[in-house]
Amino acid sequence: MVLMAIVVGTEVVLLAITMHLWPPKVKLVLAGKPADEGFRVEESEYQVIVQIGIDENRLVCFESLSVTMFTGLLIPVFLMIVTMVHAYKIRKVPTGFNEARALGFVNYVNAILFIMIPLMMHMIPLHTIEMIPLSALLIVTATNQLCVLILPKVMQTVSVGEG
Repeated sequence: MVLMAIVVGTEVVLLAITMHLWPPKVKLVLAGKPADEGFRVEESEYQVIVQIGIDENRLVCFESLSVTMFTGLLIPVFLMIVTMVHAYKIRKVPTGFNEARALGFVNYVNAILFIMIPLMMHMIPLHTIEMIPLSALLIVTATNQLCVLILPKVMQTVSVGEG
């Protein structure tokens, strides 16, 4: 539980630092219907792009990829490295405690996800889907790692404490 609190706290601190150093600014306003062009303000900080078929107006803060967008990858990459080291160290443990198979499976799945993220971001324009797959894949990856690392240990501790 303490490890999870540390990881979540670290992620919050990283996000706060990133938002403070590079605050998001609206670059585009995607409007759904031509009548929605009322967003145009005298400021030239952003432009309005009318795309037919969008139900709600959307703001796009990042027009292109940058280093600041990938700061959210630090914790999942750290978790992947920790699981790889953990799987390597426990490979010679008796079979009753061997978690290397599950950890290896999780690392393979996460490696595939980390390969898919840049491909999806390159192939699909950012203003169309607005980083939703990236966010979902990051949440799935981090949750996957935490469940494989923490949940078996917690269950083992709870079952030992009861017996």
